[in-house]
Amino acid sequence: VCVDYQDKDILIDECNEGREFGFTGKQAIHPDQIETIQTLFLPDPKVLERAFRIVEAHEHYSQKGIGAFNLDGKMIDMPVVKWAEKVVARAKAGGMPIPELESKKETEKKEDKK
Repeated sequence: VCVDYQDKDILIDECNEGREFGFTGKQAIHPDQIETIQTLFLPDPKVLERAFRIVEAHEHYSQKGIGAFNLDGKMIDMPVVKWAEKVVARAKAGGMPIPELESKKETEKKEDKK
């Protein structure tokens, strides 16, 4: 909680520090703090795009009975999928647009070649 509710710079610093420590939100004691907090805890668009790609690929591979898979040269398993699902859920809850990705067919072709 940022008790100095009239100093937006302090609130921003505290939110950024919280994000660095892995927090995904912050309590507010004044309504004027809410917009700043919500904005600062939204996922970065590049992180969101990667998370969405992970979720999409997981759906594809789980239909084939495959648990862990390769995406962009990195192994993706359930802890990573769960992280990605949380990132996408936070973005949706925050009103962020979900990134448009290449078609599922293109993704499948790339991953099946590896």
